[in-house]
Amino acid sequence: MGGADLHEQAVVCQALGLGDHVDVEYEDDGWDSRVYLVNRGEAVFKFPRSPQAKLQYRREVRVLDALQTIDSPILVPHVEWRGTDLEWFGYRGIVGEQLSYRLSHLHANTKRSIGRSVGRFLRELHARRIDGLPVVSVDGEIAHYQEKYRLALPALDVLTASERAMMQAFFFDNLPNALRGLRGELRLTHGDLGPWNIILTDDGEVGVIDFGDVSYQDPSKDFSGFGDETIFDAALVAYGADDWLRQKAWLRIKAFPILDIPFYLGKRDVTGIQVCLDLARRLIIRGERSAARPVHNTRPGT
Repeated sequence: MGGADLHEQAVVCQALGLGDHVDVEYEDDGWDSRVYLVNRGEAVFKFPRSPQAKLQYRREVRVLDALQTIDSPILVPHVEWRGTDLEWFGYRGIVGEQLSYRLSHLHANTKRSIGRSVGRFLRELHARRIDGLPVVSVDGEIAHYQEKYRLALPALDVLTASERAMMQAFFFDNLPNALRGLRGELRLTHGDLGPWNIILTDDGEVGVIDFGDVSYQDPSKDFSGFGDETIFDAALVAYGADDWLRQKAWLRIKAFPILDIPFYLGKRDVTGIQVCLDLARRLIIRGERSAARPVHNTRPGT
């Protein structure tokens, strides 16, 4: 996706009042932005890869400003630096590690605590109203899933003919019919919530980052990216989810392994693709019930 930009690094140092010798870490995982971190994410700066990303920044900054007053145990970034016309922006980040890195080593009680915090946060977030944000209807979401399926097709050649037929039927028949039957409700959603956008601090606090995909859509979307069933269940209970929400979240969980494949295709990550295919077989073909989603240390493209 390209390397760090010396001018952008200089902008970061100038905004923070740092000398040129300060080490600014560059992250190359984002689809939409070039991201620079200082001191393990104490400060985070985002520069757009495209004009469309600048429009996304306007939404993200507006939401982050609004969430400073949210009543929940979750930490959210605080925007402190803004370029002219939001050509870039920076925020006081959340120092810690992605949940992706820590998930397999956490005790079940810790996972339940994280889930409860996330569930309470989402209950508050979904009750908020912020004008001017995108709206994603159930039909719009279905169209997005089907487009991701088409982009994933090159990786599906390794499946048998019957497996491909079952995948095709799920995305173009079973899933659309089920989602339309359950209907949707529009709530303010994070839009890309999962272990890659949850931070655990050294003090045991939980933070949520990357609100660039915030929109109005069905609230079950925010429960469908969890990579651990214990966190998933605890979050739903703390949220006060009913059976309808659980069913809708489960349907979206089944779709996610295929949705992630285009991201891993773009990075030529053979291991990531194989993890997604294996999980898709389990969820869609064999009908296993698990909240597990492939968890890599990069942000999937959802």
